[in-house]
Amino acid sequence: MQLHLVNRGAGDLHIQRITLWDFSHPTKGGTQACSLVIRASSSADTKQEFTIPQAEYALWRRGAQPRLVLEVAAPGGRSSTEVVSLERADRGKGN
Repeated sequence: MQLHLVNRGAGDLHIQRITLWDFSHPTKGGTQACSLVIRASSSADTKQEFTIPQAEYALWRRGAQPRLVLEVAAPGGRSSTEVVSLERADRGKGN
């Protein structure tokens, strides 16, 4: 999955883990550790691979929208999570 993430905040985001969250729970293979820094008021592109059950993929193709859960490093060694709704990129008519 190719992701374009935008940080509209005043501070840098240090993303440690990305989880593709289905409609009830994350599946095995749906979480990827990463080390991604998005500077304040900027964006970053990344590619991540996830393994999801075929039935969930079929729901997604019909318009259901899973979410991304980002684990973000916070000051003092703590972490927080941010939920991101996915928007399908327009790949042209018929795709």
